[in-house]
Amino acid sequence: MTDAQPLRMTVEEYFAFDAASPDQRYEYWDGVVVPVHGYDETGTAAMAGACPSHNQVTFNLAMLLNGRLGPRGCRGGAGDQRVCMDAGRYGYPDLVFVCGEPEYTDDVPPVLLNPTLLIEVASPSTAGRDRGRKLTAYTRIESLAEYWMVEPDRAEVTRVVGRADGWGLEFSLGPDATVESAELALTVPLADVYRLVEL
Repeated sequence: MTDAQPLRMTVEEYFAFDAASPDQRYEYWDGVVVPVHGYDETGTAAMAGACPSHNQVTFNLAMLLNGRLGPRGCRGGAGDQRVCMDAGRYGYPDLVFVCGEPEYTDDVPPVLLNPTLLIEVASPSTAGRDRGRKLTAYTRIESLAEYWMVEPDRAEVTRVVGRADGWGLEFSLGPDATVESAELALTVPLADVYRLVEL
């Protein structure tokens, strides 16, 4: 979003605007509407699918985590599941999982209120948001156990992990590393996350 062209509206107007935009999803930040994929260098809304490594990593993670979490009753969503981050903020994570009974609003499309795991795969137009205000907003979600920030072109996963004394960071670096999540009982080799990706 460029400072010269903020698109401002109420939450109700945003829900209607987002529902009427089938080719682009928008997030909502305290009255300002922002394209999910950010803006390109010209100030135009960036479209999904520009980076093959981003798409492959997202697909690999969706398959891996659905295979591990699905049998435990965790539901997953990719790209189109809107999540309430906190009051006045709504977003579309690249991947979302909810373990337990999901809670949704009656909005169109429905908003998920209780995610367990959120994942963002970085891109040039969204990396700053993923590591900045999204990190802050996601860690205010009471149900959230972990938030993963995944690099698309190098073997690197940063996990923000909820603990009794607050949030902590854990890193998995290099193609031989493994994501080890005690909270989610997950072991995920980065070699599988980055399968078919040129690093």
